[in-house]
Amino acid sequence: MNTYRSSSVCSITDGVDVSRASAPGCSTWTYALPSRRAVDARSVVARIRECVEKSPARDALGARRAIERARARSKGPSVGARGVARDESARATTRATEKPRRECGDMCRRATLFAATRRMRALERVVDGRGRRARCPRVARRASCDAAAQRTLATGRKVSRIGIGTMAWGDETRGFGTRYRERDLAAALTRALDRGVTFVDTAEVYGAKSQRFEQSAEEIVARAIGSRAEAEAAAEAFVGTKVFTVPWTNVIMGGGARLTTKSLVSALEASVRRNGGKAYDLASIHFPFPTWTQTALADALAEATDRGLCRAVGVSNYDVGQMTEAHGLLAKRGIALATNQVKYSVLDRGAEKSGLLSAARDLDVAVVAYSPLGGGALQTSADPEIRTLNKLLEFIGAVNGGQTSAQVALNYLVCKGAIPIPSCTSVARADAIADVLEFELGVEDIETIDEKMDYIESKSSS
Repeated sequence: MNTYRSSSVCSITDGVDVSRASAPGCSTWTYALPSRRAVDARSVVARIRECVEKSPARDALGARRAIERARARSKGPSVGARGVARDESARATTRATEKPRRECGDMCRRATLFAATRRMRALERVVDGRGRRARCPRVARRASCDAAAQRTLATGRKVSRIGIGTMAWGDETRGFGTRYRERDLAAALTRALDRGVTFVDTAEVYGAKSQRFEQSAEEIVARAIGSRAEAEAAAEAFVGTKVFTVPWTNVIMGGGARLTTKSLVSALEASVRRNGGKAYDLASIHFPFPTWTQTALADALAEATDRGLCRAVGVSNYDVGQMTEAHGLLAKRGIALATNQVKYSVLDRGAEKSGLLSAARDLDVAVVAYSPLGGGALQTSADPEIRTLNKLLEFIGAVNGGQTSAQVALNYLVCKGAIPIPSCTSVARADAIADVLEFELGVEDIETIDEKMDYIESKSSS
């Protein structure tokens, strides 16, 4: 028996079963390849395929029982004498998914069938001898996910594939000063950076009322990053801010009415002062207010770049046409449009349906997804369809190593090519966000979620 190990949290034992370990601290994939009797094992593969594809149960318990019956019928020494892998972690995973399986109905049963099929294909790799280091599909995806934990923007700067949002920072109406304080936010940001989550999104209006106490979101972010070693912080954090384009923003931010390009540049200068005098990695237009032309907004971003207020520029809440126009205007000035921040989640796929995601990919513009969890609707909605969707996400999370429905929803966006920026106000939340990069949904998982959402959307529109 030959055994190979690599970093992850799954187990393949006796070259037969592929199941994710549920024990805390498990950190290895184990590949145990049969050294002989390959013909007998190949027969087991054929029987497993037949049972998985034709089983009338087609659910977690039924599929597993069908597989066990196929194993029991096999008389080969590699199955009879050695015993088929039936580790405790596989049974624990089945028990953990039993309740959501019952509540998810057909969609969950289909997801289970996908999972069983992936395990069967992993076994085929072992049996057919396609490489001594046989690897199940999720191992390969895990390795690629590690390599792609960061993505490169059009400017050449690398950022994490998920970030944190700071809309609640400094905002008393969102719990600042009661549920969490500045030290909690600083600890959360530090943990996020330590875990490789480097993309930090803020804006001049986030926590604006706390500016009199120097506790706006921009100021809290600046102090939290400044408390880290200078070189370490510069190498890790990628901080972006946004400038508000509403003419009467001066009511809350001070200064004059925002009617000219100069007023927007002045607002960005004020943001840099709140950032401790350091240039931002990214400066964006918060949204295209009707009083502004695209040319004027592009001029403001170009001037901010020339003055050294920012290293990259972006936009927010731009549709396909506006993004394409802004990209062209900035390109004429020799400036790359790095990002477009839009509302995008499992529950709101407008950015995908409108073609914005595809257009951004063609233009090399990173889509940053705000409200990536639908404002908490996944967990709080009373809509029975949304509750069923959440159960489906819980089930998919269970078969992907015990992830939560929120982590599955965020990983869904990452797999779609977006950079989700969920709110982060605690160390525990920072860890949960960082864990999203520790797994990757399969194609079948994505298709299952899309199919469920297509059904919900068609039902709501009818």
